[in-house]
Amino acid sequence: MSTQTNLAPKNTSVPSNSAWLRLSAAIPIVIAVLALAFGWHIAVGAKSLPLSTVVDALMHYDNTLFDHMIVRDLRLPRAIIAVLVGAALGVSGALMQGVTRNPLADPSILGLMTGASFAVVMAIGIFGLVSPLLLPWVAAIGALITALIVWLIAQWVPGGATPLTLTLAGAAITAFLGALISIAHLMDQESFEQLRVW
Repeated sequence: MSTQTNLAPKNTSVPSNSAWLRLSAAIPIVIAVLALAFGWHIAVGAKSLPLSTVVDALMHYDNTLFDHMIVRDLRLPRAIIAVLVGAALGVSGALMQGVTRNPLADPSILGLMTGASFAVVMAIGIFGLVSPLLLPWVAAIGALITALIVWLIAQWVPGGATPLTLTLAGAAITAFLGALISIAHLMDQESFEQLRVW
C-alpha cells in the first residue's frame, strides 16, 4: 500500500495580513524620518539655520533674505540629489541581490561604484572635464563598462557566472580600480580636490 504525498510547493510569496499591516504602519514612519533628515540636511552647513527658517524658505520664499537664498539655491538642490541618489542605490542593491541571489551583492561589492569613480577620476585628470551635467553620464558609462568586465571575468571562470564568481570578480575589480584611483590622487592633487567637490 503506497501513500501519495503532495509535493506541490507551498505558495510563500503572498504576504500575510500581519505583514501588510506592518508595512502600512512602517511607511508613514519612514516618510516622517525622511522628512526630518531632509530638513536637518538643509539646516546644517557652514551657516546653521533654524528649522523654522528652512520651512519658511520652502513655503514663503523671499529672494531678498540671504537665508532663504541659501536654502533654495544651495542646499535644497543638494538635498534632493542626495535623496534621489540614496533611493537609486537602494533599488540597485535590491536588484543586484535579487538577480545574483546573493545577500552580499551591492553596487560597491560588484565594482560598479569604483568603476564609476574611476571613470570620473580619469575624465577630470586626463580630459579636465568638470561639467556637472556630463560627469554623471561619465560615471554611468564607467559603471556599465565595469559591470561588463566583472561579468566577462566571471564567465571565464570554470562554472560560469555564478553569484560567488560575480562577487569575487567584483571584489577583485574594486580593489584594482581603487588602487588606480589612489595613484591618480597622489599624482594629481587638483583632480582629487575637484573629485571631492563633485
